[in-house]
Amino acid sequence: MVAAFVGLALAGLAMPCLAGAESLVYVDGAGHVVISKPDGSGAHQVTTSGGWLYPSEADNGTVAALAPSGAVAVMSQYGAIANVVPTPASASEGFDATFFPRISPDASKVAYANLDPSNGASVYWNYANATSLSGPGQTLGQEDMTAPSWIGSGKLLLSHFGATITETQAQLYLYTVGGGDNTESEWGSDPDAPSAMEGEWESTGFDATLSRQQNVLAVAIDDGADQGGSPQNAIIDFFTVAGTPPQIQGPSGCRLKLLPNGSDTISDPGEISPSFSPDGTKLAYATDAGTWIASVPANPSSGICGGLSSSLEIPGAIYPYWSPAELQAPPPGAGEESQPQPPKPAPVAPPDTAIRKVKVMRGAREAKVTFGAIGGAGAAHFTCKLDRAKPKPCRSPLVLKHLKRGRHLLEVWATDARGERDPTPAKRSFKL
Repeated sequence: MVAAFVGLALAGLAMPCLAGAESLVYVDGAGHVVISKPDGSGAHQVTTSGGWLYPSEADNGTVAALAPSGAVAVMSQYGAIANVVPTPASASEGFDATFFPRISPDASKVAYANLDPSNGASVYWNYANATSLSGPGQTLGQEDMTAPSWIGSGKLLLSHFGATITETQAQLYLYTVGGGDNTESEWGSDPDAPSAMEGEWESTGFDATLSRQQNVLAVAIDDGADQGGSPQNAIIDFFTVAGTPPQIQGPSGCRLKLLPNGSDTISDPGEISPSFSPDGTKLAYATDAGTWIASVPANPSSGICGGLSSSLEIPGAIYPYWSPAELQAPPPGAGEESQPQPPKPAPVAPPDTAIRKVKVMRGAREAKVTFGAIGGAGAAHFTCKLDRAKPKPCRSPLVLKHLKRGRHLLEVWATDARGERDPTPAKRSFKL
């Protein structure tokens, strides 16, 4: 089910840079990946279709994002696809879903979390030019972990999946890439650090990131798992980090509330996506209102927060990721409408359809299904078939109502603007 896009070499993605360093990638309200300066200026679309999630950017400007198919697309700042890295979700017709794909600073690897309702969450990594799940060096099965965040290009900071204040294990783990399956270690040998963090985190969801200077840790915390997926409470806690190897220096003394007085909402906890500026003095994060920029306290565990505040910089932008990469100049020929070049004919593959998520609501006898497609020519439209019923036009999200008890099979296929239909419809079975 994964469309094989192998075009540009990864090393060839960098292009001439415009004046002004640093960039921010994010997803707009239409589901496009967009890149701009951190203040929102100079923005342009990276992708031409919607349905994208979780963009990230390497130091050389290489962008990675979760495609509608469930695979991780690696591309330039102008959307030229270098590779599509398969994931268990894109290669399987099971209940898998992929979250938090993030590219390493040197653009050589991607890490992501995979959720299987029967086996829980695991963190995976693969090379950015991989074309199969079992590529050389890929490590699978960092079990019960989610939201991987890179520390340099050789270590991952992992958040424990579903951790709560009542659990005794640490909420954060460090994993050395290539260390083998299930070799992550609790972050820090000081037993006071995990206990101090547990005392702060009365929550069910986590997404942590460490500044490049490795002196401040930011942890986005929410209660979404207890609120049907939409948090009623969300905060970012800041911790001081010091030493070699880095250790968390006691409990947080600085806390930023993301939903003060009910004045904002967060539809998906993953959209918060905390991301430090390259110099570590600011932090980008998102709510439904858009992307905010917050000041970062220099020594948060001391309780000196320096007037912790944030401002809305890019309305409607979610899943932000801050990179030192400069905004790149358009590729040769872009925008030269006065001297148009004749297009070179090239075969375009049919669209590739993927069912991204099925949420079963047994009490209401309903199921909510999200799906999308990658590839093809122009905008795609979809056809759905449930069990033995006749195929009908449909759109995502699709709510199936009045379902009978038992197992059901849903098939979805996309048809592009040429009338080319996906020859291998996406299939997903579920039980009510």
